[in-house]
Amino acid sequence: MVEYLDSDYNLKCAGYEGPITLTSYGNNSGSLPEYSSNMNIEGYKATAIYYGNMLKGNTGWIQLTITDKKWTESEGAGGMAMNMAIFADLFTRPKDIKVTPHVYTMGQNFKYGTWYPGIEMTAYGYTVPFGTYAAIDDGSSTGKYSFARNGKIEIEDSEDGFSIKCDLVSALGHKITCTYNGNVQITDKSDDKTHDDGTSTLEKDYALDLTQIESVKSVPTKSLYVDGTGKYYDIDQYGCGLQTIDFGSFTGNAAGDALRLEILTEPGQDDKITPGTYKITEQRWPAYFKPGWAVRGGLLNTGFLGCSWQNFRPGRDDKAHFYINGHACFYGGEIKIEKSDKGDNYFKFIIDGICVRGHHVQGEWEGPVFDGKGNPVVEGPAKQSVSAVRIDPLYRSELQVPFFDKISER
Repeated sequence: MVEYLDSDYNLKCAGYEGPITLTSYGNNSGSLPEYSSNMNIEGYKATAIYYGNMLKGNTGWIQLTITDKKWTESEGAGGMAMNMAIFADLFTRPKDIKVTPHVYTMGQNFKYGTWYPGIEMTAYGYTVPFGTYAAIDDGSSTGKYSFARNGKIEIEDSEDGFSIKCDLVSALGHKITCTYNGNVQITDKSDDKTHDDGTSTLEKDYALDLTQIESVKSVPTKSLYVDGTGKYYDIDQYGCGLQTIDFGSFTGNAAGDALRLEILTEPGQDDKITPGTYKITEQRWPAYFKPGWAVRGGLLNTGFLGCSWQNFRPGRDDKAHFYINGHACFYGGEIKIEKSDKGDNYFKFIIDGICVRGHHVQGEWEGPVFDGKGNPVVEGPAKQSVSAVRIDPLYRSELQVPFFDKISER
């Protein structure tokens, strides 16, 4: 009921009884007209564009489009289309590119297994839709849009190619449903310019499973391989110690995950575990060898070195032999070590290594640490704060080239 004054200043009342339609433009509030009803799209054709890691989420971005028969064959008003921005596997070879079966949930961080919500964006002076949204040809010059905000997208393999089901909710609160079964034609428009060097097999982030490992081994190491020289050099000359910590059998004597860490310590402390956060060095060069760092991984003809991960599987016929199922050398990331209260030689390791392809190898392990002779390895003194690693441009030796002027402070 509303009270108001008429033109003669008399008090009047007005009322209405019946249904009310509420319209909210959510977070869009843009210039593109929005469709204010449910949409159900029966897919007739599906195409996709692979953009790779364009949005820097270390995931492969695929823009998947499904159109109904009326839209596909340009039969006029009433045709509908569904556009989905989904993030999954990265592909280094064009012939491997495909839509990854998965249950995708809404996310705004370009992480694996997410779809990006529909929004408006401005490009070259034009307002265009982006992300995940449905469109309908209403006979106007622009059509109308329904921008997805919540829900899931399910993609499965099928005999005809893929089975795709969308069950989404728009910014206005309406349902967006879409189904399709068939092939998806993909166009590669990626330009990742990868420097893939073969030190990783990962296509996405990897979660470590170290539950089968009862204890780890930490051994003082006297020499360190330096990239580009083909040689090992005594670690003492760089003012630090070095310890190699192995999780599982890094030589492949058991199935499952295995991990190797190379930790640079204070001189004389390589026989102890010192809690702290150890960042991975950017290179295996002497100027990077400082206490408080973890050494970048590498791959030689003789095997892996530095901070690296391997996964082993048993042979089909001979259960006594195991084969590498996957591997990754850590070119970035960090290793965090915490003291555990379960015993003098108990520690917790939090792993976050990054491979050459930009994927993370992550996991945790807590338990006892022993040396090569089975003796407990106890806690060392508090780790000193790590200063920035710098290279002196005037310093010359066979181990350090002069054009490395400086490494950015961390």
